[in-house]
Amino acid sequence: MDSNETEDFNIENKLEQIKTLESLLHLKVPNPAPLGLFSFGLTTALFQMKHSRLAGVERSDMHSAEKFAWGFAIFYGGLLQFVAGLGEIRRNNVFEYTAFLSYGGFWLSYGTSEILINVFSADTSDVNPRAEQAMFILMGIFTLVLW
Repeated sequence: MDSNETEDFNIENKLEQIKTLESLLHLKVPNPAPLGLFSFGLTTALFQMKHSRLAGVERSDMHSAEKFAWGFAIFYGGLLQFVAGLGEIRRNNVFEYTAFLSYGGFWLSYGTSEILINVFSADTSDVNPRAEQAMFILMGIFTLVLW
């Protein structure tokens, strides 16, 4: 071996090359937890406007507040939590990843099912309320497990 070949196999040289690649391997990712927590909290609070009658005491007031909340639930409560969960994957936070993706999926599915029922069902009396109750119970159990 000549001196050029030994220089190529120099361990310090290889370590220096690895250190220059480290910034590409470990990209800085902003913390997505505030986005996920705010989207969950504000969506839940918006739905409580109807239940606490802060949106109004008339049936039409509560109905219009609920209609408004479904779009909010799908895009703000569901989609943004899902995005926050994907951000947690990059940060290798398994708990937050599981929670945000699950709650994001909950809001997406809940909002979509309500819109489908209201748009495509001429008679909403044929909807079984026990299915919705079962979803709430399962999410409650999931929340208890996470707690």
